[in-house]
Amino acid sequence: MSGVSAYLLRTMASVAPGTRVVDVACGSGAHAEALARLGFDVWASTEDAALAEDARTRLADALDDAARRVSVARPETLGYPDAFAPWAVATDLGAERLSDVFAEARRVLIPGGWLWTDTPGADPGLPVEVRLEADRAAITRLADAARDAGLAVASRPVVDEARGTVVAIFRRVDGDTVG
Repeated sequence: MSGVSAYLLRTMASVAPGTRVVDVACGSGAHAEALARLGFDVWASTEDAALAEDARTRLADALDDAARRVSVARPETLGYPDAFAPWAVATDLGAERLSDVFAEARRVLIPGGWLWTDTPGADPGLPVEVRLEADRAAITRLADAARDAGLAVASRPVVDEARGTVVAIFRRVDGDTVG
C-alpha cells in the first residue's frame, strides 16, 4: 500500500476547503500533505517520532504552522479535545486497533462528523476466491469496530484493489444530529 488514496481525494472533493480534518495515524504524512495542499485545516498524529518529523517536513510547504500540527500520539489517545473536527481520516489500520481508534475518532468528531477509513484487504495477487474472503473479513472488522464505537455506516465499504485496502465512511450520529 503506497501513495495517496484516490478514494479519499474523491470523497474530500465534496468537502469545503478550510474544513478541519484530523489524520489519525498519519505515518509519514502523505494523506495529510495532500489534504493540506487542497486547503484543508489538517491536524495529524503518529506514534512514531521519526515519522512525525517526516510528516512535519512534508506539511511545511503546505501549512505555516506544520510543526505544531503533527503530534506524537497513539491513535487511540490523540490528545485533541472532544468534538474537535468534522472529519477524521484513518488509513492502513490493522484489525487489532480498529475498535480503539474508532472510539477515539468518534470522540474527536463533532456530532454529525465523518470518519473516512481504510484497512488492509486482500493481496491483489491472490486468487479471486481468497481475495473475496479476505475482503469480506476486512469489511466485517470495519463494521464491527464502527458499531462498537457508536458510528453509523455512511457508505458501503469498497475494495480499493490498487492499494489492497477496503475503504469505508462512517458518521458520528447522536440523538440530536441533523441531516
